[in-house]
Amino acid sequence: MGAAVNKAALRRQLQILKDMGCDAIRSSHNMPSLEQLELCDEMGFMFLAESFDEWARPKVKNGYHLYFEKDMEQDVANLVQATRNHPSIVMWSAGNEVPDQYGFEGAKRAKRIQDIFHREDPTRPVTVGMDQVQNAMKFGFGAVLDIPGLNYRLKLYEEAYRTFPQGFLLGSETASTVSSRGVYKFPVIKAAQKQYEDHQSSSYDLEYCSWSNLPDDDFVMQDDKPWVIGEFVWTGFDYLGEPTPYDDKWPARSSYFGINDLAGLPKDRYYLYRSRWNTQSPTLHILPHWNWSAGNPSEKGREGEVTPVFVYTSYDSAELFLNGKSMGIQRKHSATPQNRYRLMWNDIKYEPGTIKVVAFSKDGKRLQSIQ
Repeated sequence: MGAAVNKAALRRQLQILKDMGCDAIRSSHNMPSLEQLELCDEMGFMFLAESFDEWARPKVKNGYHLYFEKDMEQDVANLVQATRNHPSIVMWSAGNEVPDQYGFEGAKRAKRIQDIFHREDPTRPVTVGMDQVQNAMKFGFGAVLDIPGLNYRLKLYEEAYRTFPQGFLLGSETASTVSSRGVYKFPVIKAAQKQYEDHQSSSYDLEYCSWSNLPDDDFVMQDDKPWVIGEFVWTGFDYLGEPTPYDDKWPARSSYFGINDLAGLPKDRYYLYRSRWNTQSPTLHILPHWNWSAGNPSEKGREGEVTPVFVYTSYDSAELFLNGKSMGIQRKHSATPQNRYRLMWNDIKYEPGTIKVVAFSKDGKRLQSIQ
């Protein structure tokens, strides 16, 4: 939100995330503000305080590599000394996707920086968000860290777990699923780098980037692998810049990654995460909207066209009704990651009217309904 952000705006953002069930924040890819840490202390968040986006090897011409040797130690000391009394901080991040993951010199550099963190604060572990996971395994970079952090690279989780000595790993940056609030595209299919003429992404939450994945894929790893200790999703909110998959398409100018949009309004994906993370109150959310009729009588809407209905819920099963007629009961199952965490009626044909969903308890009692 910028350097001049006020504390009330930060509080609002954190409350939105807390209502979703989020319990941890990562400052990426910079050092956190004191106001943010004060709020996380107060509101009960855990915090991963990050330091650098670049070490000695350059990412950009005028990056931190110009100052690394001269300023790194003092910058780490300043960060830790200024913030170490904040109880919300549970770990430090020494860097994000630094090119130094390549080569044995990079592993030595990682240990050197980690040792400075330990000197200033011997009570908290240190991680790095690694994207060059194969290099991090080959050159020992990931082995020297207290907590090996993997940015994406789900297909390398198993190999990294076997290779690194720590016995666990962290999803230090995950998902990068893309969507636009209230926008639904047809046909509904999983797709990477999918583009449309209107420069939007579908809120069926099945579109992602070339390097990334869907939320359900991370859920599977965390539920099935006890050595995956958690995840930090990219990102809580949309932000100006990085409009992937429309990086070169003007006037696209802000991200599609956010669980919430630029105004802080929840996208559908918010409720997918809430159904998993918020254990204090149940979640029952239905999508898409059901107003596909043409505004002009001479125009055709989606009448008769397949318009899938998804439900994001903490319940295991639910029944869908279209204009009072049952469309059947769906139950979560393990055929695909999406079936495991979403209820999906993929063959519904649109007709004007009302859709309603009724959720059931495990013993078949009707618990909650929305329309």
